[in-house]
Amino acid sequence: DYVIIRIGRDDTVWVDEQEAPSRQEVLAKLREAREGPPGSTSPGPTSLLVLADGEARHETVVMALDAGNAVGMEDIRLATVDEEDL
Repeated sequence: DYVIIRIGRDDTVWVDEQEAPSRQEVLAKLREAREGPPGSTSPGPTSLLVLADGEARHETVVMALDAGNAVGMEDIRLATVDEEDL
């Protein structure tokens, strides 16, 4: 089970289908995902998949990867995709 970050050509970042316009919001949404559903005793996923458009800025992609590391994701993967596939 993965938490998925999507990065569009325009550097728009989405964490599990929720837009995260700043690094702080990316971190907050990743922490929420790691904690699991509200009221649940089971933890959330420890794997992160970053799907980035090939035209996205390198800086944005690195920020997403770093955010995953900062919240303790154990398995972080990166894939480039076309905008239509995001």
